[in-house]
Amino acid sequence: MKKVLCATAILTVTLGMVASVVSVPDVASAKVKSAKVVKTTKLNKIAYQTTGGYIYTSAKLTKKKYNAAKYLNTKFYATKSSKVKKRNGKSAIYYYVQSSNKRIKGWIWKGNLQKVQQYGQAKKDVAAMKKIVLNMTPRAQKYIMPQFDKLSLKHAYSTENAQNNLAQVSVRIAAEVYDGNQVDVAGGIAEYQLFAGRFSTNVNRNLQRLYAKYLDAVNGGDSFDTQRVQATELANAMADPIDGLQR
Repeated sequence: MKKVLCATAILTVTLGMVASVVSVPDVASAKVKSAKVVKTTKLNKIAYQTTGGYIYTSAKLTKKKYNAAKYLNTKFYATKSSKVKKRNGKSAIYYYVQSSNKRIKGWIWKGNLQKVQQYGQAKKDVAAMKKIVLNMTPRAQKYIMPQFDKLSLKHAYSTENAQNNLAQVSVRIAAEVYDGNQVDVAGGIAEYQLFAGRFSTNVNRNLQRLYAKYLDAVNGGDSFDTQRVQATELANAMADPIDGLQR
């Protein structure tokens, strides 16, 4: 009788273990609960770089496709945005991105992206300032043009550590307006016209006032020396606002 009871107990334990083993795969094979896509909108094509995170196959975030940390130097373009409610109940914004070569694509959290600096405006301003200086006198060109040689677009306007920038060019232009002839004065006025309206309300108002004083001197038939004084005052007021354009 004892042998029968012992065998029965062993059989019971064994069957229980088998049942446990069989049940494990069922739990492990359960599907990952997807995030809920609340809203998707189109985006203007914008260039980004990743700062980390993962790129998913869909905005439902059920499958990680790429480790974004491996593509930190890759340029991606975002074309769609989705607001999703994640599995933890929190909402987040995910962007659909595609690499320049179109090989890497998927959905990534917006917080893991940063815009690629294109420096489009800086390029235009540097080219325009060069043109202004090249239309000034040879003496002015001699002193000002070297400022462009080591100018970095990243620090085009000014930084504490960059000596070659448009703010410094502006300082040199003001000096040449003070010492120069009508051609150099015209250079100072052209500089103002290039940047007019791009500063704060108070700065724009002050520059407009100085420009109006110069025009009054010209239209009123004042001597060239008087016109030059007014132009110099305007040129001297340009450097600090240009410095403030640094991004």
